[in-house]
Amino acid sequence: MSVDEQLSLAVARHQAGNLGDAMAGYRQVLALQPGHPKATHLLGCCLWEQGHLDQAAALIGQAAAAAPTDADAARDLAAVQWQRGETEQAIQAYRRTLALRPNQPDCAFDLAELLRGAGRGSEALEAYRQALALDPKRARFHLHYGSALLAEQQPAEAAKAFQRACALDPSLATAHHGLGVTAELDKRLSDAEGHYRAAIAADPRLAIAHFDLANLSRATGRPVEAERLYRTSLALDPAMAEAANNLGVLLLETGRREEAIAEFARAEQINPQFQSPIINRGNALRASGRLEDAVEAYRRALSLQPDVIAAMNLTAVLTDLERGAEAVETARLAQRLAPDDVEVMVRLADALVQSGETGTEPAVLYRRALLAGHNDPATTINLGRLLVIQQKWEEVLEHLDRQTHSQGAEASIFRSISLRYLLRHREALAAALDAVERDPTQASAHLAEALALQALGQFEDAVLVYQRMGEVCIDKDQAKAGIAMSLLEMQEYDQAIDVAEKAGSAGKAALALALQRRGRKEDALEAFHGALEDNPVNTTTLMNLGNLFREMGRIDEAVEAYGRALAIDPNNTRIRHNRANTLLDLGKVEQGIDELREVIKSDPAWVVAHSNLIFNLGYDPRATLEELSEERKRWWARHGAPVCPANPVYAVTKVIERPLRVGYVSADLRNHVVGYVAASFLPYHDRSQIETVCYHHTLGEDDMTERFRACAVDWRRIERKSDADVAEMVRADRIDILIDLSGHTAGNRLPVFARKPAPVQGTGWGALGGTGLESIDYLFVDPVLIPHESRSLIAETVVDLPAWIAIEPPAQSPAVADLPSLWGRPFTFGSFNRLAKLTQPVFDLWARILLAVPDSQLLVKAPQLNSLANREMVIQEFAKRGVATERLELRGSTARRQHLEAHKDIDLLLDPYPQNGGITTLESLWMGVPVITQLGRNPASRATGAIQAALGLTAFNAADEQDYLGIAVEWSERIDDLREIRLGLRQQMSASPLVGGPAYTRAIEAAYREVWRRWCATQ
Repeated sequence: MSVDEQLSLAVARHQAGNLGDAMAGYRQVLALQPGHPKATHLLGCCLWEQGHLDQAAALIGQAAAAAPTDADAARDLAAVQWQRGETEQAIQAYRRTLALRPNQPDCAFDLAELLRGAGRGSEALEAYRQALALDPKRARFHLHYGSALLAEQQPAEAAKAFQRACALDPSLATAHHGLGVTAELDKRLSDAEGHYRAAIAADPRLAIAHFDLANLSRATGRPVEAERLYRTSLALDPAMAEAANNLGVLLLETGRREEAIAEFARAEQINPQFQSPIINRGNALRASGRLEDAVEAYRRALSLQPDVIAAMNLTAVLTDLERGAEAVETARLAQRLAPDDVEVMVRLADALVQSGETGTEPAVLYRRALLAGHNDPATTINLGRLLVIQQKWEEVLEHLDRQTHSQGAEASIFRSISLRYLLRHREALAAALDAVERDPTQASAHLAEALALQALGQFEDAVLVYQRMGEVCIDKDQAKAGIAMSLLEMQEYDQAIDVAEKAGSAGKAALALALQRRGRKEDALEAFHGALEDNPVNTTTLMNLGNLFREMGRIDEAVEAYGRALAIDPNNTRIRHNRANTLLDLGKVEQGIDELREVIKSDPAWVVAHSNLIFNLGYDPRATLEELSEERKRWWARHGAPVCPANPVYAVTKVIERPLRVGYVSADLRNHVVGYVAASFLPYHDRSQIETVCYHHTLGEDDMTERFRACAVDWRRIERKSDADVAEMVRADRIDILIDLSGHTAGNRLPVFARKPAPVQGTGWGALGGTGLESIDYLFVDPVLIPHESRSLIAETVVDLPAWIAIEPPAQSPAVADLPSLWGRPFTFGSFNRLAKLTQPVFDLWARILLAVPDSQLLVKAPQLNSLANREMVIQEFAKRGVATERLELRGSTARRQHLEAHKDIDLLLDPYPQNGGITTLESLWMGVPVITQLGRNPASRATGAIQAALGLTAFNAADEQDYLGIAVEWSERIDDLREIRLGLRQQMSASPLVGGPAYTRAIEAAYREVWRRWCATQ
């Protein structure tokens, strides 16, 4: 039998389905003619039919290579390679087949299917078109072509293909389904529904048609039908995870949460890698209040792959659970996945704020979201609240002015708070009233109104508002606490205490403040501790506790209280400011100054902090006169120049020789060092020449205040008024000369002077180096305090008085006692200055003096030495310099008469450096005790020297540290000479300008008249 006959017999057996005999026949042919292409090809086909793909592919490949023009071998090779997953090789084999036999529509169709499966859509479409060109009557070809067009985002062309398929075979259910999909994409929902129903009619078991019709029914508000269709699709195809997921979503939407959870679990069980049902299960669990289970679901979803929605939803649940750090971590994942998504920005910002991060990052995120067009009022309010927490009052107002779409009650409340802190109290009240009008049921709106009224000094009205607040407030005690605070400001301390005690926990802080104002400091301390037991993280209470400790001289405990507050709110500039002051009280000058600089960096608009820095730079040994001048210039540029009018006009009479209306601005016209100085001249003004108007900025008034009030033609209370309001008041009062008595000390109103409300403005008696305000014309000092060579660094024009400071002799002053070293005490040096003035160079120098004067002692008296910790600090400072503890005597604060009497225990006083004494020096001289001082360049370091120069007592003014030491040693040995000075010093002082009265006042009035003459000459 020939080879051809053998091959024909084998083919016949193959066609008859007798694979074994056929394969034997093909092998016989190959034995007779090895490599026979046809036998090799057909033997490969037999092996393929038996499932031996590798052997089949090898044989068919050999045959195709041996007979490169055999289209059948090429096509079978393509098919087996496709089945083996050799996509690229199969594509090439199909292309060879079509090149050999172009008129094979099935081959073109198979190539199209292969290309589509490989994701090569445009090539697949071309192959489908080739197949359809060869056989346009094949409905299946049109159906698959339509599906490919749909995948390539060409729904209109896809619809045409599906229509042709339906026209060729109306029973083709999948073609009707395809038409439904394209109609739905085209928003022709009614047509889509008709096509889906036609598909189901053509094949009731087509699960995908039931599924898509269910989706359409759900979207068009037919949940009952949608549920039935989802369940039908699942019955037809239990492996359809999408149907279980969407059924779960429908059930969740209709409030059937537990059933929804079960469906999501079924979808997850069908396809554990399907993320959507896991996320949706988390949503259902969250809606059911099962937050921990929701967390587990979202974490499971994220373990499959990063997903923004899962991360966002997990963040929300963690936020609900108050797990701030985890919420932030998950929100950051969402941000990495979608850095420009505004919802992600907002969610991250919310999480940061809840976790306690109230700094720059959440504010930046909120702003980015708003700038990107995110108009959710909640975001506007959240940013406003954050800026309030940050105490950025101007930014709060700017933010709310920009976001005009969010003007609800909360926005008005934030506006009111900010305006109040900016001392724009009337505007604050208007904003609060707007909040009340918008939502009269919101207690915080009434609270804002009450606080604004308190700021305006309308305490009786504030009480009425608090009573109204009590009607809408769930916690009635909060309203009572507000009433107590109003009574406190009305100085009705006993009533405030009574109301606060009835306010429960809410009133404890008010009770503590009332007790403190009443002078019951130990009781106040107990009340503060009680308030903190109820709310240990209330930073305001902690700050006020620190303030009380500071007032009690328990400075170390004050620092600890501020530290606790800052651990909770590290960005609170008010607390940091108070801590800086306390560090300065401890003599930690450099640390306190550095803290103040950080406060100003955080809140550059806070004028109080900037003034405090300037004042305390006088204590800093590092600060030069030039640096002090530069800092004052920075103050002016930041706080003064922007509000200074270019060409102010004044309603005053430009007549030189007429009574002048002189206004004095101070927070300290009371029993205070400034009050003691002002008492040396203010009551002695010639009323025929000077009409005195006082602008007093304090709640604390006493018998000395009444004395000042009696000598004023007008008395203005300004502690509740804004700088702009006070400036207008001064203009309305037609003041000729406005005098600042504070400089940069606490309670100053320099921003009023920046507005230039009076034609002539001056400062003195409280501003040793001037203010730096270009709007203040004159600084009243003397030639020693500011020598001529330093005056170019002073912003004001210097006017010399006989003495830069004077004092009215203290009432009932003790008699001058003899030298204590003459009646049994060792020679005793002393210091009665604040502890902050005792810098490290001062400790060094004073220790050298004690070591140079054997058996001498040092008596240090300061309010801060009420604290045992401060006493120990002073002892340690001297101990490490070789001075034994027994050579030190440390005393705390006493009443003024006892303070003056303490001079009897001092032979010679030592002045600190660089911040000298002022009133301390004057009192010491009045009690007969000279002061050794070192004259520096800065005015603060020349204060005592200038005072003693006015007495002719320059022998105690040292040029440098060595001179200071020499003077101390010398006078410790000149006991008789020192005694002579001591016993005659009060009389000598009484005859000098240092003791105020008519003569000193006439000199001041002459200076006022001269500066007035200068102004009139320029008009």
